[in-house]
Amino acid sequence: MARRRSDAAADAAESTFTPRRGANGTGGAGSAARAGGSVADPVSLRELRRDQRLAVGREQILDTAEELFGSQGYQRTSVEQIAKGSEFSAGAVYNFFESKQDILHAVLTRRGRIEVGLIEACLDLDVPGDEMLLRMVLAIIQFHRQHPSFGRLSARITALPMDGMPELEWYAAGLDHAYDVFATAIERGQREGTIRPGDPRSLAQLVSRLVSAHHAVDPQLSDTRPGISTAAILEIIRNALALAAAD
Repeated sequence: MARRRSDAAADAAESTFTPRRGANGTGGAGSAARAGGSVADPVSLRELRRDQRLAVGREQILDTAEELFGSQGYQRTSVEQIAKGSEFSAGAVYNFFESKQDILHAVLTRRGRIEVGLIEACLDLDVPGDEMLLRMVLAIIQFHRQHPSFGRLSARITALPMDGMPELEWYAAGLDHAYDVFATAIERGQREGTIRPGDPRSLAQLVSRLVSAHHAVDPQLSDTRPGISTAAILEIIRNALALAAAD
């Protein structure tokens, strides 16, 4: 049976930290001792190898789950499918995660925290509010293109009625925070006279829905041709919030 990738990675890591034998047949450890260096504790080395194997294995599982959740949906994906795709047994997967819901949580938070950080960084830009908002949108589009399965999964989750899914309450809270970040840029644009009047939170939700809808017609994320380009969706959002569009 072929070894799992996590085992191979752990073995490679161990060889990296194992002292080489010298030309005189003595181990590198003796040379290190004569030079006043320290010798790695074999127990610590085993623990390091184990931790590296666990980290690699966990990433394999999350990568596979992200791809499956994004392509076929959470409900249609089983732990057995995730296990097979990541080269683990189903039982081994449960050594990393308590449930499929736990896997979903880890998949979303792994990249979700980075995504939120990207849009929060736009708050420090010295640009008008409407431009700041568009920079946030662009950051999300580019991030989802770098991680297309996560982008597809985000679009699926956002389209769900979360009020009826208590298991996604934590994700809804994170989405609310993203709305707050959008709303901060919108409020700034309203004060500057570049964004139409209206409740900033409601407008933020509108922008978020437009970004999610764009995933289905983004030529880099879907099979839709010709699709809607990045420049086009940014123009759509700008026009939707433009002051001239106010009632």
